[in-house]
Formats: sequence, structure tokens, C-alpha cells
Amino acid sequence: MRLEATEFGFFALADSLGLEIQDSNGLRKESIFVDNFGVGRSAVNFAFNNVEGSTSDAIKNDNFFGVFFLDKVSKETVISFEEVKEDLKNEFLSDFKKNHIKTLAESIKDNNKGEMNLSAIFQNNENLEYVAEANSALIGSFESIGKSNFIVGALANSKEGDIIGPLPTLRGQAFLKVIDIADVVVSDFEEKKDAIKFSLLIDRQNAIWGNWLQALRDNADLKDYRYDFY
Repeated sequence: MRLEATEFGFFALADSLGLEIQDSNGLRKESIFVDNFGVGRSAVNFAFNNVEGSTSDAIKNDNFFGVFFLDKVSKETVISFEEVKEDLKNEFLSDFKKNHIKTLAESIKDNNKGEMNLSAIFQNNENLEYVAEANSALIGSFESIGKSNFIVGALANSKEGDIIGPLPTLRGQAFLKVIDIADVVVSDFEEKKDAIKFSLLIDRQNAIWGNWLQALRDNADLKDYRYDFY
């Protein structure tokens, strides 16, 4: 689709396929969320590593697949303190909140070393959110938490009955109790192992290629003269 979009025009191709185009504005290099898409660090990286008129490969998250077109890149500017005051305030409050939540989580752990009863802790603290039970594969996301590499790593080395946490997530800090670990269904694995192997190889190749290309970009001194000839 990327080649077709480049050849025929992104908007014309989307219209011919009956696809809906959504605007995502105000991206910053440190952005995690993309308007109308959700979590999309790959989309943000695409936006900051390409020029106007570029079309991305298909990018997916837990909810959507998206192909992004870089319609406009704002020029770097120097702005006054008054213009960024609210942003700085929000950033400070966000960091303060994260640190406060981390401190609260550590205090909960310290105060419940004898017995960590997550349901009872929730009942005594109205600021917490409690999910009685949730199921997910390690590569998936968890209700209320979403995806977290910290949680995946901890769960991969856990056993039934373990209580894990606090661990950072996009929504704060999380405690988990491992209720049950399902056995690997061998027949299902045998059926899907080739597809899993292929997927892992592609992910590995993309990671190597992306890191190599990013290193070239970081060390390159290039000037784009394409628009001077058209």
C-alpha cells in the first residue's frame, strides 16, 4: 500500500479504498499517544525521521492499523516563557504525580510485607483501581494496565501465588498476583510455530534494520534538495 500511495497519491488511494482519514496534530518527539490512534511510538518516530509528503508502512497498536502521511512539519521556533508556561506546569505536575504514585506504591509494599491482600488494600484506599481477575498472553495487554515490558519480564519469571510489584505502567504503578499459569497447548504450538518463528525473524530483522538506519541518520550530514527541482 505504501508504494501505491506514493505512486497514486495518499488521499486519492484512501478515497478509492473507502478508508477514513483522521488528522493527528501536535506531535512532539517525546509523544507516546497519537490523536485518533492511541499509543503509537512507531508513528511518532516515523514523523520525526521523514520529510513532508512521506507515507509510512502499516503501523499497528492494540486497537488499530494505520498508514500515516506526513502532511506538514512545523519549523523549529523559539517561543516565550509565557507560551510554554502551561506546558511546563503540566509537565511538572505530571512528574510530581508519577513520583507521588511511586512513593505511595512503595509505602503499600512496605506496610504489607506480612500479607499482601490486594482486595483489602484496595478497600482501604479509594485512590486505587482494582481488577479482580484478568487473563492475557504475555505478548498481549492487561485490563486497566495495558502493555508493560516490566510486567511481562516479571511474569515470565513468576510462579502461581507470587505477588509482583510495584511495577511502572503507562497508568502508574501496578501490583499483580499470579492466580494461574496456563500450560502450553502443544498441538496449538505445533500448528503455529512456523508462523511464530517467521514473525520473530521479521521483528528481529526490522529491529536490526531500524537501528542501523537510525545510526546512519544520526551520523549523516545530508541536505535534501529534492524540492528545489520540482
